[in-house]
Parts: sequence; C-alpha cells; structure tokens
Amino acid sequence: FFQQTFDRLTDAVAKLENDKLAENDKIVALTNEVTYLRQLLDFQNSKIEKLASLVADLAENKNQDAMINSLSAVQAHVLEHDNDHVTEVQDQVQQQVDQLQPQHDMSQQQVHLDSNMDPALHQVAVAAAAVQAQQAQQVQAQQQHAQVAQQQHRQDQHQHRQDGGEKARKKSYSNKRKLGEGSKPKITIDFLHNPMSVKEIYDEFTKGFRGQPALCEMDAKYGKHEWRGDSRSKESKRYQRRKKLCDAIERGMLKYGKPEEEIIRYIEEFRGEKSLTWVMNGNLPEDLLN
Repeated sequence: FFQQTFDRLTDAVAKLENDKLAENDKIVALTNEVTYLRQLLDFQNSKIEKLASLVADLAENKNQDAMINSLSAVQAHVLEHDNDHVTEVQDQVQQQVDQLQPQHDMSQQQVHLDSNMDPALHQVAVAAAAVQAQQAQQVQAQQQHAQVAQQQHRQDQHQHRQDGGEKARKKSYSNKRKLGEGSKPKITIDFLHNPMSVKEIYDEFTKGFRGQPALCEMDAKYGKHEWRGDSRSKESKRYQRRKKLCDAIERGMLKYGKPEEEIIRYIEEFRGEKSLTWVMNGNLPEDLLN
C-alpha cells in the first residue's frame, strides 16, 4: 500500500517537472522573438535618426549635393533589404509628389519645387519619408503583436500553475487522509497524563493503568498496528518513550542484581531537579544505556 502511494506521488512530481520544462521552452522561444524584434527596432531607429538629420539639413538648403548622395544611399540600402516593396514604394513616391505639389506652393515650412532645390533631391526625400513611415508602422505592429503574445503566455502560465497547484493540494490531502485512516489504531488505550515520577511510568508500563493491560503486553496481545498504529502515531511515540525508560530499569536490575525500587531511586537521583520529560527523552545514566 505504501509503495503504491509513493509511486503515485512520484508520478505526480514527474508530471509537474515535465510541465515546467515545457513552459520553460515556450519562454525561451518567446524571449528569442522579443530579442529579434528589439534588434529590428534598434536598426529602424538608427535609419530614422539619420533620415531626420538629413531632412533637417534639407529644410535649411545646406549642401544639397552631399544630401542628395546621402539620401540616395539610404534609399538604395532600404530598397536592397525590402525588395518585395520596391514597386509599391516607387508608386507611392510619385503619387505623393503629385499630391504635395500644391501644398508646397502654399507652405514656407515645406520644400518648394520651384525653389533652387534639385528636383531629384525632393523626390529622394519624399521616398525616404514614405519608407520611414511604412517601416515605423510595421515595427509598431510587430511590437504590439509580441506584447499581446507575451501577455497571453503569462496568463496561460499563471492559470496552469494555479490548476496544477490545486490538483496537487487535493491529491496530497487525499493521500494524507488515506494514510491517516490506514494507520489509525483500532484499539483505544488511555495513557497516564502528567506523570510525576519514574515509578508511575514503570507501573503503567509493567502493570497497567486504570485496569488496562500493561503496555509491555499490548504488542503481543493485540498486535502493534491494532493499538498504536505505525511509528508516526502519537500512541507509538508515547509507547517508545516509556519503553526506553523501563528497558533501562530492567537493564539496571539485571546488571546490578538490585530490585526495581533501587534502580528507580538511582534514576530519580540522576535527574535531580530536571523534569520527568527530560528523562523520558533519553537522558539516563550511561551505565543503564549499554
């Protein structure tokens, strides 16, 4: 019975460990995805900062040739890594140039095509802004998706831990009930409460208490499990403490050829002002222990 109970507990622990390993694998995969998105965001931010600097210089009409070369290089780099969007970006550039032409004539804060700016520079700047906006939207969408996935994973993991803990508590409680029922003594014995002397303990163990059989005869008469259960029960612990003390008395009687009264008096003198509990916990004269 105890082996079956131990096997069930072992299986439950193994299952919990396997579930924990599976959850750890999910966390590692999700962490790798978040790390990748963070690296992608850093890369996009570096391009955005560079474009912002170039556009700021562009607004002040400084060194247009150098800015044309820089913007062209950035655009080429973007198109090289986004080949799937080349045609779409070029169409958007042309549409935005056509739509922004009237606005350029009305706003002094925007770049005018009829100014001294090179038209190629204007087209490259618009293209860079369009690509920048599109990439920023993509990165934001990816971040939101990763955050939602991570939050959902945390919620699932928390729920799983709650369910597993509740099942483990119920199973542990059930096992404890079964163990308690299996080890509960069938015969009730009243022990002497608050004994005051070694003699009272010895008489209870060898003669009995209140008409009950002597404790030293109970195992042979009823069987250990029938009256005091297994070694973890309170009845068994009380019995063992009394037996150890009385065995020491019997040992002294055989060793020195003295009656029980003299051995008991010897133990009482040994404990002096110490409590009887101190003696029953195994604190006895050395010559009575061996």
